[in-house]
Formats: sequence, C-alpha cells, structure tokens
Amino acid sequence: MWQRQMRSVEAVVLWGAVAASLAIIGCGERKKKEALVEEVGRLTPRPASVETGGGEVSMGTTTAGPVSFADAQEAYNTKRFTVAVEMFKGYTESKPENAWGHFMLGLSAWKSGDTDQAESELLKAIELDSTHLKSRYNLARVYLDKGDGQKAAEQVEKGLTLDSASSEGFRLQGRVREELGMFPEAEESYRHALEIDGKDVWAMNNLGLNLVRQGKFERAVSVLARVTQLKPENPTFQNNLGMALELSGYFTGATKAYQSAVTLDGSHQKAIDNLARVEKLEDKAGLPVLDLEALAKTFTTRQ
Repeated sequence: MWQRQMRSVEAVVLWGAVAASLAIIGCGERKKKEALVEEVGRLTPRPASVETGGGEVSMGTTTAGPVSFADAQEAYNTKRFTVAVEMFKGYTESKPENAWGHFMLGLSAWKSGDTDQAESELLKAIELDSTHLKSRYNLARVYLDKGDGQKAAEQVEKGLTLDSASSEGFRLQGRVREELGMFPEAEESYRHALEIDGKDVWAMNNLGLNLVRQGKFERAVSVLARVTQLKPENPTFQNNLGMALELSGYFTGATKAYQSAVTLDGSHQKAIDNLARVEKLEDKAGLPVLDLEALAKTFTTRQ
C-alpha cells in the first residue's frame, strides 16, 4: 500500500514539474507536448531485454554429452530460441549442478516469451551459485517484464552488494526505480552508472529519457546529444534526441535527428511518425542558436 501511495505522490510531483514547464505555452501546444512526454514514458529505456554481458556466454569449459553447451549456445546466439530451450533442457538434465546451464535455459525461455520458466530457471541458477550476478540481473529484468518492480529491486540490490562497482547494476537500478515511480532517484542511479563507466551509452540514453520524464528538457538534450556523438549509428538514440529537441522547441534540429534515425533504420516507425509531425515546423521564437556539439560538451555526470 505504501508503495502505491509513494508512487502516486511521485507521479503528482513529476507531472506538476512538467506542467509548470509548459505553463507559458498555448493550450494546443501544451497538449502536444504532454502527449510527447507520455510517448517518452512508453519507451523502453534499455537495450535488448536479455543481457548476457557481451553477446557470448562462457561457462569456463564446454562439457560433452548428449547435448553440449556449445551446441545449445549456438542455437541461442543465432536466435533460434525455441530450439535453444529444448537443447538447454537436455543439457541441464545431464548437468543439473551447472548454474550456467540453468542461466542459459532461463534466457532462452525468456526470449521465447515464457517468463515463468525464465524466472524458475534463473532462480535455480542462483540457488546453485548465489554470487551469479548475470542470473540476478537478468532475473530482475524478467521481473520488470512481469511488472513486479519490488522483486526486481531485491535482485538488483543483492547484485550491487556483491559488486558495488557495476555500471550495469546501477543502470538496472535506475530502471527499477523508474518502474516504482522514483524518477529523481532513478536519475541518481543512471548518473552513478556513468561515473563508473562514462561510455555506458545505455545508461546515458536512459538518463536522457528520465530527464524528459521529469520535464528537464534542456538537460535531456545535452545528454542525448552526447550519446549520439558516442554512438551516431544507433537509430534509437537519434530518435530520442529528436524527441528532446522537439520538446525544447527546436523543430529543425528535431527534424534532422528523426531523419538520421529513419536513414539508419527505414523501418523505425516511431521516427517516421515523429519526422512527419515536425519536418515542416519552424523553431520556437526566441530560442538560442542550437549547437549540439557544444551542448554535448556541457554534459557531466553531476548536474
């Protein structure tokens, strides 16, 4: 009950801040901005749902048997997730004591859409090895997908107890706090992640979206300008920069960012729709000259 009350209070404060920042504009424009901020709130502030730490997963050694870890992993890496589930089931039956097998079965099940099996297998991996950080962090992601922010928070906090210098852990803590409606606290988590790893582009992207949700549009622009400098080939980052620019009244800059996203990914429907909305608009009167390179340089982990 107290969490729901806190979340309600946080939501009132957040939207009060956004409303205050929009108070000087007309009703029609205000509704457009509120709709765009709401759209940002629906964005997924993360990379792929499953993070194995670098694409390839190593269990130390590959065990031969009826089903080898290497063959099952190959199915996972080539996105044949249903096949990977069956293969890792066979592997864990022959090697039930191997935490990595249950971990990979959990990830495969998750990517196949079975969050219940994913949860049970990741819990099994943790039961076998309580220090298995990847299982804890990916279990937290499963709980987020299931809408259980409290259970996700428990796994993240246990993970950070094991490794307090993990940018991934603090980035994930930010996501959990956002799920719980704790937006300023989530901002702090993302900034902490970036203090550990200044080139954690997903923590930077998430921070930018978090600032948009808090109505801090100018700061969001500087963060997202920086992330597009680091990763200019990512259409998601370009689209998110466009949204921050649009909310700040820089429609010409937003058009360029959305166009970059569409050029990079012609199937990026959000960017296509956003581009169509702003490409004929002129910048809001009275704004300073936009210099994204200079704005990117103003970004620091502490603002």
